[in-house]
Amino acid sequence: MTEVRKDLDDKKSRRFSDVAGMALAVEGTAAVGLTKAMPVSYPYLYGDPAAPPWELNQVKGAAGENLMDRVVTNQFFSETGGWVSCPPRSGPQGLDGLYVRANSQGQLRPPLVVESKYGSSGLSQTAAGRQMSEGWIRPRMAGPAQTYRTLTWGKDATVVRHSYVPEDVEAAPVPLSNSERAYVWREDSGVYHVHAPEGRSVGEVRVQTRQTADMLSGTAAGKVDYRARLFRYRVTDGEHEIVLQSLSSDGTVVTGPGGEQVQRVIRGSAEELPGPFRKALRLAFKRALVEKGNLPRFAARRLAKHAVENPEFADRMGLTPRGDGYVSIIGGIISGTKVGIAGGLTAGAVAAIQEAFRDGEFDFGRVGTTAAVGAASATLAYASGAAIHYGLVSTEVGSQIAGMMPTDQIAGQSVERVLGTVGGSMVGSTAFVVGMYLAGDYTPRESRRLMGRSLVRVLATKGATATAMGGAAALGTASTGTAISSLSGAAAQSATLAWWGGGSLASGGLGMAGGAAALTGIGAVIGVVAFAGTGYYFKRRDEAEQKATIEARLDLVEERVAKGEQPEWQ
Repeated sequence: MTEVRKDLDDKKSRRFSDVAGMALAVEGTAAVGLTKAMPVSYPYLYGDPAAPPWELNQVKGAAGENLMDRVVTNQFFSETGGWVSCPPRSGPQGLDGLYVRANSQGQLRPPLVVESKYGSSGLSQTAAGRQMSEGWIRPRMAGPAQTYRTLTWGKDATVVRHSYVPEDVEAAPVPLSNSERAYVWREDSGVYHVHAPEGRSVGEVRVQTRQTADMLSGTAAGKVDYRARLFRYRVTDGEHEIVLQSLSSDGTVVTGPGGEQVQRVIRGSAEELPGPFRKALRLAFKRALVEKGNLPRFAARRLAKHAVENPEFADRMGLTPRGDGYVSIIGGIISGTKVGIAGGLTAGAVAAIQEAFRDGEFDFGRVGTTAAVGAASATLAYASGAAIHYGLVSTEVGSQIAGMMPTDQIAGQSVERVLGTVGGSMVGSTAFVVGMYLAGDYTPRESRRLMGRSLVRVLATKGATATAMGGAAALGTASTGTAISSLSGAAAQSATLAWWGGGSLASGGLGMAGGAAALTGIGAVIGVVAFAGTGYYFKRRDEAEQKATIEARLDLVEERVAKGEQPEWQ
């Protein structure tokens, strides 16, 4: 009886290992992944100049917009500098750049609308008319106008002044006189927050916020003029070229008396570009590689420097020459190591807890084996997820597969990234089961079942996280008071994470880090419930099969007794 009881205890312990060990070890991978460890941008990992140069349009487009913002807000051209960048987007088809500026008396000048283009791409024809035409621009002013209207507080409102703008809030800049600016954001509770330069009063910020809202509303209604510009970055004959063109009300480039286009152009190699332009270009690429390419900062910094020094690389952006490819490989190894350590420590800790509460001697060998399998499976999850992500975004076949999906984004993340994460988790879970089977912990039948249960757990975990993020994006509001559903890209994801964190750090919430932890917890809990639920289903099915077998044997015994035969007990 003692041996039977020990065997039952081992099976119960093993079931606990199934749920806790697998869920926590592999979900530890997801936790690290939410802090940008998985996946790194793998189009840069497999640098091979002989391979087809699949372009990463999102990275290049973001680099162009970042560069545009730096050029317009700084004194690079005679008509730029001193402009304040407003939150322009009212969705993915919003304005690339919307800028306002106040004179020395604080009076606002007509807004500046800028469209950014990378390479040779042109302005498109839409249902509202030609892109950057008056009929296309004015309706898109209503969203930013409403943002500033929401941020204009009444006399009885609670206003908190800050000495800085927290990183996890979406603050709207407000133009002040003498090229200065303030920042305003709002909590869902109705509390307003202000950061303003020393010597500037909260009342002055309120007046300027209201004036900005009025001006943008007037522009949307056709009562206030605006200026339109087309900003273009491209590589021409191996040189960087930055062009700023004036646009007419129909969206075409303004021409001079001789038919020449009215534009400002700066062109040259890295050595020939003025220092401020060279720095702006490098920072623009670095930010795009971090935000859109998901690269570690040190790798983005190296690649951005390479893009500035080698314009042809910037134009092809998507493949790393062999000489610099090691930068991203090192980044991938570092991130993969972090994931493996997290998975191994978690699995080993769970196994140690099991051994501590189990009768008999503490099995250090089993703890070590579980930790090793957990580390290997977590690292494999990371690598396979990265390979899937790479294949989807950087190969023609992968692009076709991704194009078959009904949507290009899931809960604010690209479908390629989501599929890579899900696929990696499935591979990691399977590897964990196979590893523990080879270690003698699981029978073949248990292993097959655990693989199926792992699939259910992964889908439930990712589905719960996506649903939670999608719900917040549909119903929540950012710290500016703007609905998250009207945001896009990194702004939407940051606002969603902060919403799940209970608000920004400045408002007393846990910010984006708290939101990431909350979403990880939600996904892990749902995954464990799904995993345990499928285990309960198999348990009940086994009990039913065992009961049916016993009943069949009893029926056979009764039949033999009725015939006067001597039953044989087995």
